[in-house]
Amino acid sequence: MNICEYGCGREALYQLKNGKWCCSSHCNKCPIKRKKAKENRKLIPIETTELCSYGCGQIAKYKFKTGKLCCSESYNHCPVNRKKISKKSKGKLMPKPIPIETTELCSYGCGQVSKYKFKNGKLCCSEYLSSCPEISKKISKSVKGKLMPKLIPIETTDLCSYGCGQIAKYKLKNKKLCCDDSWNKCPEISKKISESLKGKLMPKSIPIETTKLCDYGCGQIAKYKLKNGKLCCCKHFNICPENRKKIKLTISQIEDRYSTFTKEESMRYNPDKPNENEIQVRCKNHNCPNSKEQDGWFTPTKSQLSRRIVCLEKPNGNDGCFFYCSDECKEECPLFNRRYDPYKEIDNDLLYIPKEYNTLRDKVFEDQRIEYNIDYNFCEMCESTKNLHLHHYKPVKTHPIMALDPTNGIILCKKCHYKIGHKTGTVCSTGYLANIDC
Repeated sequence: MNICEYGCGREALYQLKNGKWCCSSHCNKCPIKRKKAKENRKLIPIETTELCSYGCGQIAKYKFKTGKLCCSESYNHCPVNRKKISKKSKGKLMPKPIPIETTELCSYGCGQVSKYKFKNGKLCCSEYLSSCPEISKKISKSVKGKLMPKLIPIETTDLCSYGCGQIAKYKLKNKKLCCDDSWNKCPEISKKISESLKGKLMPKSIPIETTKLCDYGCGQIAKYKLKNGKLCCCKHFNICPENRKKIKLTISQIEDRYSTFTKEESMRYNPDKPNENEIQVRCKNHNCPNSKEQDGWFTPTKSQLSRRIVCLEKPNGNDGCFFYCSDECKEECPLFNRRYDPYKEIDNDLLYIPKEYNTLRDKVFEDQRIEYNIDYNFCEMCESTKNLHLHHYKPVKTHPIMALDPTNGIILCKKCHYKIGHKTGTVCSTGYLANIDC
């Protein structure tokens, strides 16, 4: 057995071009060589008033092992060196192809008529050299076997070199025999990999018998000791009731984040569990005791809540994923599996028609462009130029006379419109306006 000649002490698997044996396909991949290269790249941060040695005119921040001072962590990042490199490499990285019309064949031997002339004078059938069928064929042949060790099917009575006890079927590039076409698939190796990963993906929990309480504050007696040394009532800290309570969203957080969902659905905390902040909603089945029509409530599952929020908040979402307290309500309700609610009440008492609203919107947008002397519009709060809405300073419901008044309008983006324009606790908040009878 050969040992790596670069001093890492591992078994040599490859003989390099220089004749030396190495543990990796390239000497730079050897752990010792990588360690030395890392040490050579060490930078010394300095505080000085001297300028960068490469002539960019900036104050030096680092001192290299060569003794030179530089404004950046790498001399390639210095503006002067970047400029030099770009000038040198200009036109060298890729020959500029010149489209030509000729009957001559491709210079690279694919047999097709040439369409381009490269800077080196050669003709080619494609705009890029690598796209030529002949060249791509040569590249695939040269790469073949380098990305994956060559497999040689063999017939032998020798056992697998990795110790699984099965008869070898393949000889790998490293000259070892294996029972499968990849050493990772060998039962012995896969067993070692799973053992090495065991406990890394999920902290180990050790069952214990103690009278101490859970360290996460749920008040229950601890049953497990986690890998971080803490005691817990459950196998994983996320399952602990106290931690699950922290992960749960509150009604105020939902109102701040999901404005569309808040408009469509009613929410409250379960009055029977005052300290748990358990959110309750209404069932969509009109005949159900838990529906809005029957003045009832029920507690949805976490997945029900998240699905409904996603359906309403996505730009291309739908209104079809309603809340149901049971499968019986789903089957009985005629709205189940519809993409919208056909029975939703339509407000026919609008103070303006869509055409009038569009005229008002155009007027407010135009006034902003004239006022700031620009050719685009922006949010008055965060200056964003995307998803712009028209917001009424004074709500239409409380001030109907100002519904089409341009001075009552302000441009806000979608986020600011619902977060600031309709902020909870203000006159424009959705909850406040919903309780007003006009």
